[in-house]
Amino acid sequence: MSTCTCQILVGQVTSRRGGLAAGTVQQLLLTEGDRLAWRLFESSCNRPTVPLAIWIPERPESALEDAFLMIAYHIVRDRQCHDLLDPHLPEGGAGVEMGVDLPAQAIKEARRASQRCDFRCDGQIKLIICPFLGSVTSAQLTCARHYSFDCEVLRPTFCRGRGSSMSGIAASSQFGLTARSSTQDYPRTNPAYYGPL
Repeated sequence: MSTCTCQILVGQVTSRRGGLAAGTVQQLLLTEGDRLAWRLFESSCNRPTVPLAIWIPERPESALEDAFLMIAYHIVRDRQCHDLLDPHLPEGGAGVEMGVDLPAQAIKEARRASQRCDFRCDGQIKLIICPFLGSVTSAQLTCARHYSFDCEVLRPTFCRGRGSSMSGIAASSQFGLTARSSTQDYPRTNPAYYGPL
């Protein structure tokens, strides 16, 4: 069964210190299970949405960079990314398995192009990246430094698990968490994990 492990909100920079400008906000959700998959949605409170695109990352270690490439391709519509990827993708690039549909050289060049991308689409783009506990993207956050978009990274600062749903995470030393009982509280305790980007 797949589990949603990361959310990226994509919108316009606001004049306030944080958040996104009201209006159209797009959302990418990463699901992990047998395989990883990024699903791109246009957020709407009025109707349920189906994904505008689904991209399967080339490999787990590049999942976040593949999301940034997906944003450059589908949301910003960067011309250089389109020129590099369109010859290999089905019309519109809505369903992509990166390691299969795209040659490795095209992926490498398109990632470089997305790093040079201006990330403007009716104004400056901003990303809010929310990796959940245990997400493969948690270890990849520093790659955001290579891109020109504004971003906020929201990491878990408190987590409560009741019963066995948190048992796998509770045993993980990666987050500096320890199990205490069947009701577990996890405060922000590990500066190495929760430190700056």
